[in-house]
Amino acid sequence: GYYSKPPLIAWILAGTSSIFDAQAGGQLISLRLAAPLLHAFTALFLWQTGRLLFSDNSGRLAALLWISLPAVGLGSFVMSTDTPMLMFWSAGLYCLVRADESVQPNYRWVALAGLCVGLATLTKYAGLYFILSFIFWLMTSWFHKPSQKIKMFGTFCAAALIASLPTWLWNYNNDFVTLMHLGENANIRQG
Repeated sequence: GYYSKPPLIAWILAGTSSIFDAQAGGQLISLRLAAPLLHAFTALFLWQTGRLLFSDNSGRLAALLWISLPAVGLGSFVMSTDTPMLMFWSAGLYCLVRADESVQPNYRWVALAGLCVGLATLTKYAGLYFILSFIFWLMTSWFHKPSQKIKMFGTFCAAALIASLPTWLWNYNNDFVTLMHLGENANIRQG
C-alpha cells in the first residue's frame, strides 16, 4: 500500500489515470505513461546541466547516456518511486548549476533547487539524500562567503521543507505510520 510511501507517486498515477481512463480502455497505458515522460525530462535536465557545466556536446552525451541505460529502459515500462525522484534530483542539480553561474549566488535558483528536492522527497524519502550532496558542494565551494553559504543552505532547506510538507503533516497526523513501517521492514526492532 501507499501508506508506506510519500504521496507523489499516487498523485502521478491518479493524474494519468484520470486523463486516459476517460478515453477508450486506456487504463494500462495510463499507469505507465508517466514513466517514459519523466525519464525524458530527466534526460533534458541532464542535457542542460552538462551544457552549462561543460559544452553542448557534453550535455547531449549526458542525455544520451541516461536514456540508453538498461535500468532507464526497464524503468520506462514500470512506474516506480525512483523515476520521479531522479527527475526531480536532476532538476535540482540544474537549478544549483544555474544558481552558481556568477560570483554572487542566485537565491531564487537555490530556492528552486530546494523545491525540486522537496518534490523528490514527496516521491521517495531517499530524496532527502540530495541534501548531503548540497552540503558537500557548499563546503567545497571556495568562492562563496560563509554568510552566503549559510543563507543558501537556509533558503534551500526552507524550500525543500515547504515542498515536502504534505508528507510530514500526513505522517504527524497518522502517528508516523510510514516511518514505523520503514522500521519494521528494516527489522530495527527485534522481538
